[in-house]
Amino acid sequence: MTVSSVFIATPARLTEGSVGYFQKAADSVFRQDHEEFVWMVVDDGSPVAVEDAMPEKYIRDSRLVIYRREKPENEILTASIATNEGIRQFFEDFRFTDIPYLTTLHTDDRLAPDSLKVRIDALDKNPDADGAIPNLER
Repeated sequence: MTVSSVFIATPARLTEGSVGYFQKAADSVFRQDHEEFVWMVVDDGSPVAVEDAMPEKYIRDSRLVIYRREKPENEILTASIATNEGIRQFFEDFRFTDIPYLTTLHTDDRLAPDSLKVRIDALDKNPDADGAIPNLER
């Protein structure tokens, strides 16, 4: 895996009806102008497994990490729980604590091709800023 500057966390609970949206989100991640990222998709017990829905051309990409989270029986499903678990799992397993930027992407959103680059540039130029709003596509 190459040195990465952005960690993208995506909570995923996919159904037959949401697979198309997820595939468009995947396309938007892998067409970024800024290619130094790690994308962790946290499968939150999806009826459709992330591995089955992910376009084949991305499955072998070293920047993709799929984590299947086992949901406790009485837990309410929320994207924030899956996102937080993915972030925790990433740092615990891979020890990439030196990645300076973190963002999230939901399975029905798409990043504009320059989204990561524009935000990194904005944050680098404004070191006192706490964050940068993503530019998404509809």
